[in-house]
Amino acid sequence: IFQMDVKSAFLNGDLKEEVYVEQPPGFEISEQKGMVYRLHKALYGLKQAPKAWHDKIDTFFLSLGFQNCYADSNLYIFSQDNLICLIILYVDDLLITGSLASKIEELRADLKTTFEMTDLGLLHYFLGMVVYQSHDGIFLSQHRYPMQLLQTYRMSNFRPRSCPTDPNSKLSREDDSPIFENITKYGRLICSVLHLTYIGPDLSYSVSTLNQFSSASRQTHWQAAIRVLRYLVSTLEYRFYFSGGVVMWHAECEKCM
Repeated sequence: IFQMDVKSAFLNGDLKEEVYVEQPPGFEISEQKGMVYRLHKALYGLKQAPKAWHDKIDTFFLSLGFQNCYADSNLYIFSQDNLICLIILYVDDLLITGSLASKIEELRADLKTTFEMTDLGLLHYFLGMVVYQSHDGIFLSQHRYPMQLLQTYRMSNFRPRSCPTDPNSKLSREDDSPIFENITKYGRLICSVLHLTYIGPDLSYSVSTLNQFSSASRQTHWQAAIRVLRYLVSTLEYRFYFSGGVVMWHAECEKCM
């Protein structure tokens, strides 16, 4: 998996609407102070800039034979015979992978020719995830993020739990426990833990259940959320491991730390 970064991505977008701006301070033309500029390219700060950039890069990928994924508009797929190439677009970051190294190199060269880009090489860190790639497989880790989360809530030294949910309890909106007054605090914690479900499916059920009570949380819900944090204490060393179609939790990858 390779990573590339587009420099000043929003400046690449072509505007389809007529957009005018005042002459910027310090660059006014004294003889034409009442005049304005018409923009042909997007600028940062324009509401049209994100869409203009996406349209530009979308058109480029489609011209190379890629198809936009129906389930995720940021995923582009090139499939021909036994060759497959995938691109994930995240604003100005691109992740590229595929079954043939020469096709990936060709695509990276086309991108650098068309746009001003920084080639970051093999993917190592992305959206809070640490990535370690080797001939044996790929390790994904979010070790840093849960560590920061536990420190924020002062949970680093708490006794860990082996399961994120108490199997003997059933959460409900109508239970008899007191109302948890700080809804903002509860919602912030749930949103923070939701980020961990990207590569932590073991948390998905617990967090999605707790998320249902964000607008009317009670003390039992807060305690259940704290239990999820205590579970994180016991799984800090676990990584996702991909190899030859096999996906598993793995607890041994010191290079992911």
